[in-house]
Amino acid sequence: MKKYNPFPPVDFYVWDTDITPEDYHSILNEAGQAGHSLKENHQGIRTEYGQPNPSPFFDGWLKLLRKFMNHKFEEFIKDRGVVDIKFLDMWTQITKDHVWHKPHSHGAWGKASNWSFAWYVDVDEKVHQGTRYYSTPDCAYEWVVDAKQGKFIMWPSNVIHCQLPSNSGIDRAIISGNIVLVK
Repeated sequence: MKKYNPFPPVDFYVWDTDITPEDYHSILNEAGQAGHSLKENHQGIRTEYGQPNPSPFFDGWLKLLRKFMNHKFEEFIKDRGVVDIKFLDMWTQITKDHVWHKPHSHGAWGKASNWSFAWYVDVDEKVHQGTRYYSTPDCAYEWVVDAKQGKFIMWPSNVIHCQLPSNSGIDRAIISGNIVLVK
């Protein structure tokens, strides 16, 4: 785990994982065989975000997190001085070409989420850009994380962030979600 503080007092936590695109696509395939599919939203992002929570994909994403991140969350829990974390929701986002995810936060919509995450599960480091994070409340500072296969980033849910378009025909896939700290 690496801890970054690009604009105090905000902490970001970053881990590298060994997840492969095949691990990710196996969950999509399992859900597809069960009759579930991603939908394209109004921004052109393929996702299950907005489906009933938990989505039909939730258990699959949780399985991947347990496989690749379980011991890594222990470091985060210890550093934050809490006893556990609880996953509120998770979803995938697949973008390509000129599709982007406009600036937004996960903390402004009323759920009790304290932290959010993005996990780069199928990216091409040569063509995809990383997520851009902005200082709150004024967006005076920007921090960009490299879009590296397997990289997992956690940040406070109220931090504004966006994903710029890749201008490439290659899919960029992440798993994102929100957690609450259990004290």
